Amino acid sequence: MSVFVQERALRLSSVAGENAAQSIVDAVLEIPEDKPEVERILYVRVVPLLAEAEAGEGAVTLRGSLSGVCLYLPAGEGAEVEAVSFSHLAPFAVEVELPGCTPELQVQAGLSLGGVSASLAGRRRVEVTAVLNASARAVQVGEYKVVVDATASTGKLRLQKSLLRALEVLGSASGQEVLSGTVRLEEGRLPLARVLDLQAYPEVLEARAGLGRAVVEGRVDLEVVYLTPALEGLPPLIQFARIEKVLPFSLELALAGAVPGARVRASALTRGVRGRVTGERELEVEVDLEVWAEAVRSSQVEVVTDIASEGEEAVEVNRQPLCAGYVVGEKVVEFFAEEQVSLPATKPPVEKVLGAYGFFVPSEVRVLEGKVLVDGTVTLQVIYTALEEAGPSLQVVEFPEALHIAQVIDLASAAPGMAAQMEGAVKKVAVEAIDSATLRLAVRGTIGVRVSAQAEVEAVLEAVAVPRALSQEEVSLRIVVVQPGDSLWKLARRYGTSMEQIAALNGLEVNQPLAVGQKLKIYRAARV
Repeated sequence: MSVFVQERALRLSSVAGENAAQSIVDAVLEIPEDKPEVERILYVRVVPLLAEAEAGEGAVTLRGSLSGVCLYLPAGEGAEVEAVSFSHLAPFAVEVELPGCTPELQVQAGLSLGGVSASLAGRRRVEVTAVLNASARAVQVGEYKVVVDATASTGKLRLQKSLLRALEVLGSASGQEVLSGTVRLEEGRLPLARVLDLQAYPEVLEARAGLGRAVVEGRVDLEVVYLTPALEGLPPLIQFARIEKVLPFSLELALAGAVPGARVRASALTRGVRGRVTGERELEVEVDLEVWAEAVRSSQVEVVTDIASEGEEAVEVNRQPLCAGYVVGEKVVEFFAEEQVSLPATKPPVEKVLGAYGFFVPSEVRVLEGKVLVDGTVTLQVIYTALEEAGPSLQVVEFPEALHIAQVIDLASAAPGMAAQMEGAVKKVAVEAIDSATLRLAVRGTIGVRVSAQAEVEAVLEAVAVPRALSQEEVSLRIVVVQPGDSLWKLARRYGTSMEQIAALNGLEVNQPLAVGQKLKIYRAARV
């Protein structure tokens, strides 16, 4: 009797562990010799750039560097604001403890800024301290050929089956593109003379899969800090403007394994942005964009967990426990929060608020029956002008954890014990000066949650009919030609020997795949 199996290939992923950590990175910014000396620091913006995430034994290490800009007031009466950009300023390595992590696992990681401070340590030396929030997830991805059906050449087989719910990873890819275009300030804005700082915020609007490819579409919003020209005898003024819904992008990525109808998860980030004034309210902009995409498909596969023969010959099976994660539900909701805050005593009074930006910091996510509880905070930086005895000045004030965000998200498929991921984004910040020392902050944003569960099935990967017992006289050394579907495990069971013995006899590794037509020496043993 021969056993013929029908197989299905599955590429499954399961989470081996996830965790978060915080790290403090110190850096020193040297002001170039062709720039004037520093009298006072006005504003420092820092962006952590992630270069690589490396899995190790029990931990993941995130490596990267700091990028950003420093605005300062030079020494001397009537001096204009200067801007010094820096990239790859302080290489850093943040270690996130992750029990169960091993070097061969895939890593998904993220970095965000938890806060920044700067102090002057000389006329040409600025000391910068950045607080980094790091997150890491280790994922085990395996390719399996599971048996979904089996038949015999003679006699009948009894099959036991079980339903395996899984999220199949079809493939992932990343790509880069330089976006360029001309953007304009809103009417009513003061004209441009010089760009001091330019920041780009990409947003993915749609991601879809095709045959072997994925298309990711979105747009980029811009924030610009600039100097105006001298107007009607007034000195140049510092202005802050947000330019929304500009620089659309559409990237097509080669994504092996992707098929139409698959779900694509995508994200985008900027590696650099440049701007040049081309008109009174016009900028020519270039953005270095990087896009990542992953195609996945939810599957329900009925796999064989045991095979038995109803005839005289027995069937042996090679089983393996398959642990697969699958998404049971996901949802994105909007949030709105406002708060009234007072300026720190060390900050001068507000003359005019120029703008603000913020970021969401997740703190806790809990899965309950039919709902998910999420908790986090929003840290804000507000840019404003102040009237001081020495004249107008640009000020930046940070409000760490200025707003507390707590949401209950209804998700019918959620249940206690399931794992959940949370991501939050600040979409719009409004700041109003109630008086010279009090601000009202209002923030709109989104929170997304994805709830997943783990399924484990003892699946049959191989099956082979075991021949009748041999007499001692039938024991012999044979030459066997490998047929389609043969493996060392099948041949060992078929001829009553071991994988190790066949491998040693033929100079092979135990896990080495066989080639059709390959000739093997096999010592056919008697069965007890």
